Amino acid sequence: MQIKVVLKVAALGCSLLASVAAAGEFDAKQVDAIFARTSAQADGVYRYGFPRSDLNVVVDGVTIKSAPSVTGTASDPSPGSGVAQVSLAIRNVTDNRWWDGNDFTATTERFLLATGTTSWWSPLPALTTGKTYELKSKGFDAATNAQSSFVVNTFTFDNLAPTTVVVSPVNNVNVKTAPAGVTGTAADATAPINQVELSVKNLTDNTFWKPASTAFAAGQAWFTATGTSSWFYNNITWIAGKQYLVQTRGTDNPGNLETPSAGNSFIYESSAPATTITSHTNNAQLKALNTLSGTVTDSPAVNAGVDANGVRVVIRNMTNTLYWTGSSFDVSSTYVAAVHASGPADEEREDRLDDELRDID
Repeated sequence: MQIKVVLKVAALGCSLLASVAAAGEFDAKQVDAIFARTSAQADGVYRYGFPRSDLNVVVDGVTIKSAPSVTGTASDPSPGSGVAQVSLAIRNVTDNRWWDGNDFTATTERFLLATGTTSWWSPLPALTTGKTYELKSKGFDAATNAQSSFVVNTFTFDNLAPTTVVVSPVNNVNVKTAPAGVTGTAADATAPINQVELSVKNLTDNTFWKPASTAFAAGQAWFTATGTSSWFYNNITWIAGKQYLVQTRGTDNPGNLETPSAGNSFIYESSAPATTITSHTNNAQLKALNTLSGTVTDSPAVNAGVDANGVRVVIRNMTNTLYWTGSSFDVSSTYVAAVHASGPADEEREDRLDDELRDID
């Protein structure tokens, strides 16, 4: 007589099939004694059930942001004695250490008892972001048979949000031409960036850019940029004479959402300031002029102000067409800095002011 033993992995458990390959008497009790369980016989096939447990924690190999517990199922196919208990081993793959019930210090595999049998769960210890972990469950039946083949689940833990940075427009650098768009970067130490979102606020009017209506309106709105680690958004209609605030937030693949930072603020103003000479009237005849004075105004109401060196004058001797250099008259046109009241800096305004002052010639 020949007995053939085949390992069969089923959806709900594992079974050993012992079949009679030759005619003759077969004493199944001898095999029962070896496997410590009673077989089920049908059509000359003796079936032996063994316990199996399955993990329901995460898809194998992914990165997750929270893992308070792990759950699973276990089964002991007929004619098994039934699932008696399930144990779980947790390994810190990064450091090659196992959880011993108190800490990740064990250097060898440790299985700890889970709660439940056919449906079971076990709390997970505190995990460290950026590290990879391995979960392995083991089932036992009432006859103390232990599961011998395992399905291992691995995952990387990440509970830190990515960081985003606005590169352009630059914070507190006011502009005279409308920005072509908003650009920036995003980074995450553990997981890939899933998306970057923007919120653009018109601080002057307390409105927000709404892509759906392509206009600024009440109520904050977040919209998605193009790209991840390097990103941009170009479809904003900027209104001159307004102050803006650009904020961003990033989301990584596990779903960690960044808390928006303070953001970048700037003023977009396309109108040049206006200067007026007040120390004397045009075409006046004077016997002495020791000081040339005047005023400068910048509009609209929200403006970048006049730079500390933003008011400069050209003084020309109309008789000999020479220009004042600050100490003498010369043939070259020269700008002379004027002393004026302080105000917010805007270096870009100087070029417009220079061109305007040249017209005085």
